[in-house]
Amino acid sequence: MAEITKLLELPKFGSKSNKSASKAKPALRIMSVPESVPGAENPNNPFNRQHGQESSLGDRDDTVLFARNDGEQVIGDDSQDDADAWKIMLVDDEPEVHRITQLALDRFEFEGKPLQFLNAYSGAEARDAIVDFPDTAIIFLDIVMETENEGLELVQYIRETLDNQVVRIILRTGQPGRFEEDVVALQYGINDYKTKTELTRRKLMTTIATNLRVFKALVTIEDSKRELERISLENERIYRQIQKYALALESKVLEQKRELERTTTELQREREERRIIEEKLNYLASLEGFDRALAQFLDPLHDSSDR
Repeated sequence: MAEITKLLELPKFGSKSNKSASKAKPALRIMSVPESVPGAENPNNPFNRQHGQESSLGDRDDTVLFARNDGEQVIGDDSQDDADAWKIMLVDDEPEVHRITQLALDRFEFEGKPLQFLNAYSGAEARDAIVDFPDTAIIFLDIVMETENEGLELVQYIRETLDNQVVRIILRTGQPGRFEEDVVALQYGINDYKTKTELTRRKLMTTIATNLRVFKALVTIEDSKRELERISLENERIYRQIQKYALALESKVLEQKRELERTTTELQREREERRIIEEKLNYLASLEGFDRALAQFLDPLHDSSDR
């Protein structure tokens, strides 16, 4: 088996040497699970040592994933970027937590889509990762990392600063007695609280499936909200355009009304002027008729006086 794969020997959870080892990890890695689990038949494989018997990971759905065994060895895998996949972010300063989780979810699919793992080994790396990958579906988050409350501070950053209310955040701690589950659940925007020792492969898959289903529903709701907002903005734009056209039409109507009033006034003025002229002409005509009548009356008198 040494020619096929090299097993990495890592210290147990919580050891000081592991803290320094985790700092040597890259800032962010996108990991994918290998199609097979090399070394499953190796008796030193931690999955084969559960309950004192040999078994492969696929045969033991109730295997405890995060038991505190000395000298555990976890198999590495190659990086792969799958755009059409559910993004699962693992935030933990223990490298073996990342490895074991990915091995446990080997070939897991939900609604025909595989899982894509984002590995962050500190709160700072997780902050960068969630900004770069806002479509992350689930975050498995350790509480104690750089500081005692690093995980809880990260939850506040995601929910309040980034205002990301869709991603499912599952606290996963190896020190359950340090934080009261009900207090953490009420005061922080988490969606689930798990201890590392209680998660079996089957429970992990159930947790993933349940939260992916909720995530999908929330994404659908958010998409509907954005579509409604888009429609509302479009309606508002159309309404403003209609108002603009209505104001332009009203202005045109007022302009035409004023033009009509001006024309009417001019017609009335012209009519009045014409009436006055006609009256004057009639008067003059009446004067001319009087003159002719007077001339006719005076002509016989002139003739008689001449005789």
